[in-house]
Amino acid sequence: MSISNIYCMANDESLPKKSDIEFALKEEHPHGFEREASMDIFYSIRNICLILICAYLFYWSRMYDFGFIGNISIYLIYLFFQSLLLWGSFTLGHDYGHHTCHTLGPIAMYMYDFLGVVHHSIVLLVPYHQWRYSHAKIHHSYTINIDHDEIFYPPYVKDLIWGPKVIGMVRTSFLLLMYRFYLVFGFSGTRAFQHYHWPSRANKYTQQAYTNSYWISLGKISLVLLLPTILLIINSILKFGFYTIFLYYLFPLLIHDLWLIMVTFNHHQGSNVIWINNKKWTPLVGALSSVDRNYFPLVNNLSHHINLHQVHHVWPTVPHYKLIELTKTFRKLFPKLVIRDNSNPYLFFMKEIWHYLVNDFIYQDETNYWYNYKCMEDLPKQQSMETVSKQKTG
Repeated sequence: MSISNIYCMANDESLPKKSDIEFALKEEHPHGFEREASMDIFYSIRNICLILICAYLFYWSRMYDFGFIGNISIYLIYLFFQSLLLWGSFTLGHDYGHHTCHTLGPIAMYMYDFLGVVHHSIVLLVPYHQWRYSHAKIHHSYTINIDHDEIFYPPYVKDLIWGPKVIGMVRTSFLLLMYRFYLVFGFSGTRAFQHYHWPSRANKYTQQAYTNSYWISLGKISLVLLLPTILLIINSILKFGFYTIFLYYLFPLLIHDLWLIMVTFNHHQGSNVIWINNKKWTPLVGALSSVDRNYFPLVNNLSHHINLHQVHHVWPTVPHYKLIELTKTFRKLFPKLVIRDNSNPYLFFMKEIWHYLVNDFIYQDETNYWYNYKCMEDLPKQQSMETVSKQKTG
C-alpha cells in the first residue's frame, strides 16, 4: 500500500485508531508487548562475544599469508561482519533506550540504561542518553513531520546557511562522516541537537534532554564513559600503530556509521516516502509511514530486526525479539496499513541517497511537502505539482 493512501485514510477518518490496532494484536499475542530481561541480557552477551570472536578470527588470519587477493578478501569479510556486529550493538542500545524513556521501576531502568551505556558510549563512542533522547523524544515523536523531525528531512532553502548547491556538494563529500557531524552539530539549523556537548554547555534545543536530575546524571555518565574507549584507542595506536587499530576498529566503526545512515534513510526517505508539515501531520500517520525492508536473513538477525520498522515506530517499546510475530500478525489483520518495500535495500540506498543529498530542498516558505499529491485539495494544484517537481529535479 502507498503511504499516500494512509494519509488519505486519515483525511477521510477511515484510519483505525492506534488503540484498536493494539487491542487486536494483543488478542492474538497477549505477551507480544512484554520485555524479558533474560532475553535482553542474552542478546547483549551474544553481541559482545561475537564482536570479540570476529576480531580474534581476523587476528588469527593475519598470522598467515594468503596472498594479496586472499588477504584483501579476508579483510573485506571481517569488515562486513565486524561493522554489522557493531551495528547490532547499536540496535540493542537503541532498544534499551526506548524502554527506559518510558516509566520503569528503578532497578529495571538502571539495568537497561547500564546496558545502553555499554553498547553505545563504550563500544561505539555514541553518547547513550543524548542519542536516546533525540531519537525517542524527537524522531519517534515526530516521524516524517517536516517541521519537527530531526533526521533526513528535506530542509527549507530559506533556513540554509549556504545555497542548496553548496550544501548538496558538502553533504555528498562527507557522507561517511555524516553521522559523526550530526552527533556534534545536529542535522540542520534550528534543530541542531548537540549530542557530544556537556549538559551545562548544550544549546537551548538540547536542554530538553536534561529536565530532571537523573537525565542530567545519565547524560554526564554517557559522555564521561566515552573517555575509556578513547584512551584505549590512543594507547593501542601508540603500542600497535595506527594502521592496525584502523583495520581492527576505526574502519569497522566508520562502516557501522554507514549502516546506520543507510538503514535510517531507507526507512524514512526516498521517492516513496511522504513528508508532511505540522498542519496535516498526526502521530499515527507518521509512525505508520515507516517502511519495512528486508536486508536478508543474516543481516536482519544480527541487526536485531530493525528492518521491521513499521510496528517498531507505532510501538517503540516492543522488544526486537518479538517484532517478527507482531509484524506478521499486523500484516494479516491490517493489510491496508502495511508499508513494505521489497526492492533491494542496498541498491535503493545507493540510488536514492545521492538524489536526497543533492536535490531534496523545499523552495517554498511553507508546504504540504510530499511525493503523491492526490489528496491535497487544500492547496492549489499548480503549487502541489511545483513542490514535487522541485524535489525531483532540484
